Amino acid sequence: MVNLTPYLFRPSRRQLILLGFLVFIVVNWRISSHPSVQLVLTPSAWFNEYDERLCLPQEAIEAKPPQRKASAAFVMLVRNKEQDAMLGSIRNLESRFNKNFNYPYVFLNDEPFTDDFKVAMQAAAPRAQMEFGLIPVAHWSYPPWVNQTYAAERRAWMKSEWVLYGDSESYRHMCRFNSGFFFRHHLLER
Repeated sequence: MVNLTPYLFRPSRRQLILLGFLVFIVVNWRISSHPSVQLVLTPSAWFNEYDERLCLPQEAIEAKPPQRKASAAFVMLVRNKEQDAMLGSIRNLESRFNKNFNYPYVFLNDEPFTDDFKVAMQAAAPRAQMEFGLIPVAHWSYPPWVNQTYAAERRAWMKSEWVLYGDSESYRHMCRFNSGFFFRHHLLER
């Protein structure tokens, strides 16, 4: 007599994957149905005596206002063409934080700011003190000892290697400025 069992049940790859998926779903459903697991997975919308309320800065400021304000400012390195994005950032800062402390803003650029940019920033935060400064050329360029031909070759190589901003000379100047020159700007001496 011939054994026909191997020929009657030959599962295909698709059937095995489906069976594995169903087993996974059933096991996870059974685990999540357990009462102790449900208790952990259920979100709670209330605070009990063991919870500490977090992320409520407005309530904390009103309950215990700071004794003195830090000597600080928001320093923004921004171009004229980034006006729309900066407006959103200023509005966000004002509505969530700076309305309570009124820190000044210092905007810096390697090109002079347009009047349109200045008016738009003042309109976004009318109560805030704002200063608009020009970055000195010595802070936004190559130092005299740098071989600019070699620097251009290295930027071209970085571009060929798909390095992010590899070919951007302006990006190199920005990194140099942010790594130490920003705090030497005369608008930050106050």
